[in-house]
Amino acid sequence: MVEGQKFCQTTDFSRSDAWKLIPAFFRQLNIIRKEKPDAIITTGAAPGLICVFAGWLLRRKTIWIDSIANVNRLSLSGRIAALFVSRVYTQWQHLATAKIHYSGNIFG
Repeated sequence: MVEGQKFCQTTDFSRSDAWKLIPAFFRQLNIIRKEKPDAIITTGAAPGLICVFAGWLLRRKTIWIDSIANVNRLSLSGRIAALFVSRVYTQWQHLATAKIHYSGNIFG
């Protein structure tokens, strides 16, 4: 959180409690409609995936940055996000493809 800046929270969930996906999706959809962001950027996990999907439905720019923890392949959420987001980034050069971009890692 940055002082003086607005932020929104959402429900955390995973495959083990996927029933939380539906209410989280509608909450994120409403936040995006209200806030009208130019772009939505996430570093992953299921709630981030649902948020970029809601943004994609509302025709917002969407950016997925896959976790640095995924060394051998993109995360499941990252592989799903790659199907529709505007841009996908990996922090591992050997995972880059024509669709998955590498621009360096967070440790530079």
